[in-house]
Amino acid sequence: MLQGPEGDPGVRARTANAVGATVCLGLRGTEGAGASCAYWGTATSHSPAGRRLAELILAELGRLGVRGDGTRPLGVALLRETRMPAVIVELPGDLPASAQVAGALVEAIERFLSGSA
Repeated sequence: MLQGPEGDPGVRARTANAVGATVCLGLRGTEGAGASCAYWGTATSHSPAGRRLAELILAELGRLGVRGDGTRPLGVALLRETRMPAVIVELPGDLPASAQVAGALVEAIERFLSGSA
């Protein structure tokens, strides 16, 4: 796992590819009151698997009472250069109970990998 603001997204994507990661998540805090997720996409194409993972993540965070501000396609390096479904999760900066948030992310990934909705 690479973390911290100094991490180059392209390096993170190449590392995820090199280790054969099944999914790739980028986490960052936001000033907003709700959580949002971005998956790879452009005006003409997108990652269906990334979009599905993003939707599952927001659903699980919603079970914790975190307001969901939706999903959106984005063309940044971490999402564009990975060879597996990748999502950037933006979480409210004042979100308490990080263990619960981590549990929600794990649950979303497990649901994604099992194919259950």
